[in-house]
Amino acid sequence: MKTRPTRAPREPKPKTPKMVPPSTLRLNLPPTMPLGEAKECLVKGMARKGGCFCPLCGQQSTIYGRNLNASIVRVMRGLALWRKANGTGYASIPDVIFKDEAFGVAKSKAGQGGQWAQACFWDLVERQPGTVRADSSNRTGFARITDRGLAFLAGRYRVRKYALVYDATLLGKKGDPVSIDDVKELAFDYREIFMGKDDDPGEFPDEPLWVNQDHFFNVSSLVYGNGEPPPGVQLALDPE
Repeated sequence: MKTRPTRAPREPKPKTPKMVPPSTLRLNLPPTMPLGEAKECLVKGMARKGGCFCPLCGQQSTIYGRNLNASIVRVMRGLALWRKANGTGYASIPDVIFKDEAFGVAKSKAGQGGQWAQACFWDLVERQPGTVRADSSNRTGFARITDRGLAFLAGRYRVRKYALVYDATLLGKKGDPVSIDDVKELAFDYREIFMGKDDDPGEFPDEPLWVNQDHFFNVSSLVYGNGEPPPGVQLALDPE
């Protein structure tokens, strides 16, 4: 009986280092720079494409410009139809998505991935408050569309194009006002939801520019345009 030759044990593969964009900026700030100026430099570096490394902790930091897309608006449509049938309570997002055949391929992208929650940055959708999971997360999957969300679907409310987000925290809003007609690849007529007077959400004024004054970072220059970032620095936008 032939015996198989013994193989030498394989050497463990070296761990692949974390890849960072080649455009990530490294800030070399003088130690005597005032704290306010250092914060401003950090914010401008975080807002550029690829972000920057924090000079204190070395962490890669990026401010993202989130914008509404067809997948998010489809979930808003489902919540609007649920509200019309059931009232103003909180709906289960998986139930809303998987019971609506109009979602198609958007089921996993917008629902299971939680992308719909980005609508909360514009106050178009509201999470159910006071509910947490066993791991202390507030992502329970229950939400409802707001009156502003209904008005947006009806074409009667415009929001700022970008929500500036860092570490899941809203820092501000910037960009021109956009309406439902500016969202690409919508395959349904959202006006079908509003068939009678009682369904009409009314009209709201355009969303103003906004800055989160309570946050550590001051992004006023990114929102209002006073004190533009240096040449070559631009807002890091999500790929479409």
